[in-house]
Amino acid sequence: MNFKLFYVGEAEGMSAEERKIAEEFIAARDHAVIGTSCKEKGARVSGFSHLPGQSLQEFYFATESNSQKVKNISENPLCELMYTDGNGQVILTGNAEVLTDAGTKKSKWMDHMIHHFPEGPEGDLFCIVRFKPVGIRAMLM
Repeated sequence: MNFKLFYVGEAEGMSAEERKIAEEFIAARDHAVIGTSCKEKGARVSGFSHLPGQSLQEFYFATESNSQKVKNISENPLCELMYTDGNGQVILTGNAEVLTDAGTKKSKWMDHMIHHFPEGPEGDLFCIVRFKPVGIRAMLM
């Protein structure tokens, strides 16, 4: 089997070409899956629509501040993200944090979000999750 990219290791250990291939794959996906966990409910997998301009340094997602994934991240920031097209995948392990400051919320706001967050970026329901990868497993054909 010939892989366009096969990489398992630290995010900082990728070559410029490997990083470019992984970032192009991620940019072509509209959604990611995040795995979180908490003491009471155990492992949980949730979908995210990612925001434009993602890079392997950090990822940003908009979500509801009262969601289970936000509660889980607050308890245990270690998470995994997965981007897949059904044939290949990029899985990132790292730490997430929930950002609720007005500046970040406003800078990441997109007009279409009003359908999910009618109070806009100033509302308490709207928050941003920032994810910083440490490890990467990429298998792309």
